[in-house]
Amino acid sequence: MSTMTMMAKNHSARTHHDDAASRRERTNQLFAAALEADEAERQALHEQVVLLHLDVADSLAHRYQHRGQDIADLAQVAKLALVEAVGRYDPERGDFLAFATPTILGSLKRHFRDHGWMVRPPRRIQDLQAEINEAWSTLTQQQQATPSNDDLADYLGVDHTNVVEAQGAHGCFHAASLEAPYGDAEAGLAGVLGDADPGFELVERLACLEPACQQLSESDQRLLYLRFFEERTQAEIAKEFGVSQMQISRSLKRILAALRSAAEETERTVRPVAADRHVAA
Repeated sequence: MSTMTMMAKNHSARTHHDDAASRRERTNQLFAAALEADEAERQALHEQVVLLHLDVADSLAHRYQHRGQDIADLAQVAKLALVEAVGRYDPERGDFLAFATPTILGSLKRHFRDHGWMVRPPRRIQDLQAEINEAWSTLTQQQQATPSNDDLADYLGVDHTNVVEAQGAHGCFHAASLEAPYGDAEAGLAGVLGDADPGFELVERLACLEPACQQLSESDQRLLYLRFFEERTQAEIAKEFGVSQMQISRSLKRILAALRSAAEETERTVRPVAADRHVAA
């Protein structure tokens, strides 16, 4: 490293240290003045403290900018947390930044916990995933290399399988685009996704209709079978039954109306029960 480069770095470090010291001194002065001020003046002094530290809030928000959330939203969360920290700060607790930084980070983490998941995993996985992110940064610095899952598990004192499970939740922050490249599929991810099997809907309908069909007479059951399973025409069915086609048409309308009414009643009865079971689960 050249002498000029070293001098430039040292100058930058001194400047940063001087700026930080100046801000700390100014912050302490503002809080000291706020203790002696009335409500309106105290609020104005606190606003000056907030303005002094907006860059800190932005810097902390940018730590999370690649996790699927808009950076403007994250900055807003961080700044609101900064305002909250200023209002709650007690000068006797020590340095303001030492109090404000964990307050802001805590708000950002809660924001991700509550709003950052495209698919919400169990709470224990959410919490562990956040711990893994912090541990990953720490271990990367310490080891000067990418930590393995075993390294993370040892550092956090958890089982290896829990780390793997939580690592899998990392993708829950982002929804994969259906047009994104996927393997050899020319149409992307959408090209390898299957369609819903129409047989499932058919099974549902039959399950609703079965009890109602069992209540029909043998003659009506025979009529339905010939019309919808053997797909005979009304004229052919009328010939077998020895009646007119008009009578077959009227019988079919009567039977279908009765089945529709019974199916609707079954659906009204079954769906609330299923919903109750889901809520209880």
